[in-house]
Amino acid sequence: MGLRISNHRSLQIQALAAPLHQLLKLPGLAALILSANTNLTYRDVQQILILSARHFDFADPDVATNGAGLKMSHNLGFGIPDAGVAVNLARTMD
Repeated sequence: MGLRISNHRSLQIQALAAPLHQLLKLPGLAALILSANTNLTYRDVQQILILSARHFDFADPDVATNGAGLKMSHNLGFGIPDAGVAVNLARTMD
């Protein structure tokens, strides 16, 4: 079973500003998401990564809720994606 991205665009995660050691895990998480639902587009994967992200630094004074109701900060973007939540979201997306 191979990994296929049907639209041949590179997966770009622009809004996640995590530390490097966390960013290096994103391609593996994207592959995990796509293996759970092979019909997803790269935009679906971006949405899943954002919706599954969590902030763990509760002392970060920069965390605020944006216009879409999502927590965001300049330090960690939308936060660190939760792989279990991401896979569950991928399985339930049409």
